[in-house]
Amino acid sequence: MPDHDKTFGASGTPLSSLSGGALRALGGRENIKTAEEIARALSPQPQPIDPALLSFLFFTNLAAESSKPGATALGAAGTAALTPAKYLMQQREQQRKAEEQLPQTALNIAKLIKPPTGTGRGEKYVKTEPVIGKDGLIKRIEGAPVYLYRVEDSKGNLIRTVEMPDLSSAASVKPVTFYREDGAGKPFIPGSQEYNQALKGEGDYIFASPPKTSSKITVVDKTKVDDPNTAIDERLIKINPLNYDSDIHAPKEAIPKETVAKRIENERAVYLTEEDAKKKLADLGVEPTDTEYETLLNQITTTDPERVGKPVILGQQYVSYFTPRPGSTDLTTILRTPMGSPVPIEVATLQKDLINIDKKIGDLRQTEADLLPNLDTAMSILLENPNATGILKGTFLDASRFFQEVLGLDPGTTDETVLLEALSNRLAPKMRAPGSGSTSDIEFEAYKRAILSLTNTGLANYIALYSLARQTRNNVDNISLIKELKKQFLSESEINRRVREQDKGIYEKWDVDLENPMFNTDSEETNTVNFIKARDNWFNSLNTGDVILNRVPGNPSQKLYPDAGTFIVKGWGGNN
Repeated sequence: MPDHDKTFGASGTPLSSLSGGALRALGGRENIKTAEEIARALSPQPQPIDPALLSFLFFTNLAAESSKPGATALGAAGTAALTPAKYLMQQREQQRKAEEQLPQTALNIAKLIKPPTGTGRGEKYVKTEPVIGKDGLIKRIEGAPVYLYRVEDSKGNLIRTVEMPDLSSAASVKPVTFYREDGAGKPFIPGSQEYNQALKGEGDYIFASPPKTSSKITVVDKTKVDDPNTAIDERLIKINPLNYDSDIHAPKEAIPKETVAKRIENERAVYLTEEDAKKKLADLGVEPTDTEYETLLNQITTTDPERVGKPVILGQQYVSYFTPRPGSTDLTTILRTPMGSPVPIEVATLQKDLINIDKKIGDLRQTEADLLPNLDTAMSILLENPNATGILKGTFLDASRFFQEVLGLDPGTTDETVLLEALSNRLAPKMRAPGSGSTSDIEFEAYKRAILSLTNTGLANYIALYSLARQTRNNVDNISLIKELKKQFLSESEINRRVREQDKGIYEKWDVDLENPMFNTDSEETNTVNFIKARDNWFNSLNTGDVILNRVPGNPSQKLYPDAGTFIVKGWGGNN
C-alpha cells in the first residue's frame, strides 16, 4: 500500500511537517494538504500483480530448464523462479519511482494554487463561540470555560482552529474548600465534577465549613443485645455526636461496670486425638448435648499425628479454655485468647511462607495465562485434523509456502499446519526456566521438538501438549491447596499426604474394583462381557480430548483396549 505522506529532501521530511516559514512560502499547511490530495488524484494507480502471469512465466521456464541435459527438478524450479521474481521486482521499482515523484508534483501544484501575495505574518488568537459538551453544558477545564479560537495571521487569514480554555477567566477561578466529618478539608475548582458532587452532598467532602466536633463518642445502642459468649459488649458502638438519637442511643455510663469476669480462664488448649478431645471436654463439664460441644470438639481435634500436643491457634493467636463461673446458668465454655498472649512463632513463620507461596501462585497464574490458550488451540487443531503435522508437512512447509504465496498455487499445505508452526514458535521460549538466561538457536529448536514439532505425528504432539496443559493446571491447584493447609498449621508430612490425595495426575484413570463380583463369576465369558461394558461406559463418560493410558488398573502389562496403542484420545480425528 503506498505511503501518502511521502518525505522530501535529504532530511526525509514529510510535506505536512515542513517548518512554519516553508509552509507560509507555499501558502500554508492547508494549501499543502490540498496540493497533496490533487497530486495523488492525478497519479496513476499501480496495476495489481497478475498471479496467472506469474504462473505462466514460472512453468514455461520450468519446462525449458527441465529439458536441458542433466537438469534436476529442484535446480530447474530454482532457475525458473527467477523470471517471475524479476517481474515482481520490476513492478515494485515502477511503483517506487511513481511514489518518489509525488512530493515534487505536490510542490509544483502548491505553488500554482497558493494564495495571492499580501498574506499576513505571525499568529493571533481570536476567541469565537464556547465549546458545548455532550451534556449540553459549556465544556470546562479546571473550572475555566473552553472556547473555539481562530488562529489568524496579521491579514486575518485563517491558519487553524484550536479549542482552549478562556485564559482570561481561568486565572480568576479560585478553589473552594469543602470539609469531611472529621474536619479534614479539600479544595475544589468551581465547575469541576468533584465541586458539583460536593454541592449535591455526594462523597465525603460535603460540609461548607468544618463541623463543630470531629471526634466520635461511644454510646449504647438500645436496639442491640449483648452476647454473653463473647469478650465484648455488642451494645457499645461509636457514632458522630451529630447523629445521636435519644430514642435509640444512651450514654455508655448506662451500662453498669463488670466487677467480676464472666468466665474463669483455664489452661491453654492443645490439639488432641478425637478420643482424647472427648475426654477433655468431659473433664471441663461440657456434655455432648451442649450447644458448644461440636464446635469445641472440631477446634481441638486433629488427624495430624505431628500436631498432637501442640497449642491450638485460632485467629492467629494461642487460645485457652474459659469456663463459666460457678452459679452462671446462661454462659458456655469457649476458647479465647487471654489478655497479653504473645504472638505465636508459628504465625510469624506462616507469614513468611505465605509471601513465598503467593509469589509462586502469581508466577504459576502468569504461566497458566501464557501457555493454556496456545496449548488449547493447538490441541483443538490436532484433535480435528491429526494429519496437520508429520514428517512431510514439516519438511516441505517452506517449499509449499513459495508455491502458495508467490505462484498462487495450492500445494496442499493447510492453514492449520501454518498456525501450528506459529504456536510452536510462541510456546518454545516459555519452556525455559525463568532467570536462566537467553535461549540459543539449538535450545530453541530442542524446545520446539519437545512440545510441538511439525515433523512429529499428530498424536505425539497432542500427548505432549495435553501433558503440559494438565501439569500446568495441577501445579496451580496443588500450590493453592498447600496455601490453605499451611493456614491450618498442619505439619509438612500431613500437607504432602493431602496434596498427593488431591493430585489427579496427567491422564484419566478408571477407578474400578477388579474384585467386584460382577468380574468374578463362574463364567469367564460373563466376566469378560461385564468388564467390557463397564470399561466402555467409563470411557464414554470422559470429555472429548481426554487422554487415557491404555493399561488395566493394577495390571500395567495388560491393555484396556488390546488393539489400541499406548495412549488413547477421546474423540481423536472425530472417532470414539
